[in-house]
This record gives sequence, structure tokens and C-alpha cells, in this order.
Amino acid sequence: MERPLKRGIISLVVVVILIGAYMAYQGLMISPHSHIENSPNENAVMVISINFGEKEILRKVVPAGKSVLDTLKTIANVSTAYSGKFVVGINNITSDPMNRRNWFYYVNGILANVGASEYIIEKGDVVRWDYHQWDKLSFISAEILDYPTMFTRGYKGQVLPLIIGYDVENKKYAQEMMGYFQNRGIKNVTAKPIEEIGSEKSKVNLILIGQGEIVDDIMKAHTQLNLRYYLQGEYVVDCLTHKKFQGAFGEVLQSPFNPMGIGACENVVLIITGQQEHISQIVDMLLQGKMQSFWCVEGE
Repeated sequence: MERPLKRGIISLVVVVILIGAYMAYQGLMISPHSHIENSPNENAVMVISINFGEKEILRKVVPAGKSVLDTLKTIANVSTAYSGKFVVGINNITSDPMNRRNWFYYVNGILANVGASEYIIEKGDVVRWDYHQWDKLSFISAEILDYPTMFTRGYKGQVLPLIIGYDVENKKYAQEMMGYFQNRGIKNVTAKPIEEIGSEKSKVNLILIGQGEIVDDIMKAHTQLNLRYYLQGEYVVDCLTHKKFQGAFGEVLQSPFNPMGIGACENVVLIITGQQEHISQIVDMLLQGKMQSFWCVEGE
């Protein structure tokens, strides 16, 4: 268990350094809430939001086949820097180095690893531009607001097999989620106890419901993985506010088990964990499309 996770963390450090260089090149210091449905015909969807998706500014159906940057320019006022390659403002909301706020874009919930001028939008993609602070959570590798597209659309059209892992108390919810994906045409999806998931975790998407060794390993590495929420004993801890509460959360990240590490944009892990009575609420939020931000959280 430890070696793949450690390799992923090491790769994460490399990615954070690269992102820092990218931001520095832009002149920085370190350099919606409706459920996403498949877009019609050959189209995609572009969303503009702020503060980790908590406020949606714009949502438009856009054609596939053009770059993210060129498409953004057709629906919003865009300010760029360095020969027009880097976005520093959208609709007069501009990069703020002093307060460490900037624009980031996600494709199907996955933080892109190429510039906006390089990623060519594919049909069915959901591209989200979000303006948020990055000092406390420096690298948010994925977001849950555009669920389930990270599992049904993937990144650059690559849809990997999905394993839904569960502990003894959550088999029912795993089966419900498996049916949810099967109803959306995803055939390569299975459910099994978390403890039965082995080396295949490096090559697949994962949804982990409840607790188990894999979840424990990720929780122990919460700082390196830039998790917003993590478990500490019986409590959920919010890394931004440092508050502890009794509840549960759903959080998605690029897989630390991928040999190429976080930032590879290949597979993701969705963790649904916490107190049992609240886990069902998180599952319901996902099945009903009731997400309100980059994370799902319930409790007191």
C-alpha cells in the first residue's frame, strides 16, 4: 500500500513545483449548481464560477473541436498575458497576486495539466473555469461539482474502468452507485469490499465508501494530497477552518496510486467517508446531483 502512495506524493510535489513555475510565468507570486447532463449532439458545456464553484457566473453550451482558450473568448471577456497564452482575467475578475487568487480550469472535474490554448474540447466535455484562492489548498487536483463526468467522460476522452469499494456497512450504497453508472451506459464498473482492492487500484478509477486500509492511507497523507477534509478519529476536520465536527464528506482527487502521480489526469479517487449516519446523505447528494461546491459535506 505504501509504495504507490509515496510515489504519488512525490509526483505531486513535482506537479506543484511545475504549477508554481507556471504561475510565476504569469507574473504571480508563486506562480452552479444544477446537475450536469450530457450535452446534445457534438457540443460540450463551459461553466464559469468563483470560490470553488459556490457561485456560478455563466454556463453555456459550446461546440467541441476548439481549444479551451478560444472557446472561452467566444462567451466571455478575457484578459490574457504573455502573448495571449495565459488567462489572467474573465469578465473583469482578474488575477490577484496579493490575495493569492487566480483562475484555474477543470475538464470533467479534473484539473487540466496543459495550457488552455492546448486542450481541445471534446464532445460531452464539461469545462469549468473557477476563480479561487490557492494559499491554503495549493493544488486541488479534482472537484466533485461536475460529478459524474470524471467517471463517464474522463480526460481527453479516456474513460477508465471503475471499482466501487465499500466496507461492511455500505454495500447497499455501493450497489446503488453501480446501478447509477450502469444506467448511464458505463459497463466496466464493479463493486467489491475495500479490502479486496489490490494493485489494480493504480490503473482504474475508484469510489471508496466507508473506511478501510486504502482510505486510512489517504487520510494519513491529507496534507501532501491537499485534501480539504479528512478524518481524525471520530471527527471530520476542515483544513481551511481547522474546525472539527461529526459528519461525513465526499471528496475527489486525482489518484495518488497512479505511477505517474497526481497531475497525470488519468484516474481519480472519490472518497465518501465519515460517520455512518451521514454517509447516506453524501451518497444521496451525488445520486440526486445536489452538489454545491468542490466538496460534499454533511454534519454538525
